Amino acid sequence: MVLSIGRHRFSGIQVLVHAASWLPLVWIFLTYKFDPIKVNPIQTVTQQTGRIALIWFLLSLACTPAVTLLGFNPALKVRRALGLYAFFYAVLHFLTFSVLDYRLDLPQIFDLLVSKRYLIAGTLAFLILIALAITSTQQSMRLLGKIWQRLHQLAYPGAVLVILHYLWAAKAGTPGPYFYGAVLFGLLLLRVPLIKRWITTHKPPWLRQISQRLARPASK
Repeated sequence: MVLSIGRHRFSGIQVLVHAASWLPLVWIFLTYKFDPIKVNPIQTVTQQTGRIALIWFLLSLACTPAVTLLGFNPALKVRRALGLYAFFYAVLHFLTFSVLDYRLDLPQIFDLLVSKRYLIAGTLAFLILIALAITSTQQSMRLLGKIWQRLHQLAYPGAVLVILHYLWAAKAGTPGPYFYGAVLFGLLLLRVPLIKRWITTHKPPWLRQISQRLARPASK
């Protein structure tokens, strides 16, 4: 399936990713507006936007392993979009914290950002996301050359910082940070050349069959 809008053509997976990426925002708006029972709705929105930003960030990092493990080449077409949506929700996360929660009280916000370890980790991760988003265009890739590749390798340290931000901000015993940390650890393992090479050469038959089925549409 291909959707054409003006000069732009979107494949089925691109349409799916764009549509799915806006649904959390609609859900957050509806729950914030029509669910007054929540004790602290601003805190809830802050947590929701942060969690969605993390999930979309991990999905963007999972695109390359999806090609390595499954031969699912269309994943590369949505990697940038997933990363930009992760940045979008990270911006909403920060704005909810700074505008709705602390009403742009800059001295207090600055004091918190440099004194709380979970906010220090979150701020560093946000700065990395800003750099990645600004340089996500093809023009930036051409202008920066090898520097672009080195810069975008910061995505993984940025993801580690996000996990630390979540872990230190959450209540003790909350399983979420550990689950997403395990997912990130798995993605990091798949980046190790030896492991990546072993997986590509020792795929079990069932995984090879999935890879072949997923690769058929891309080869047409």
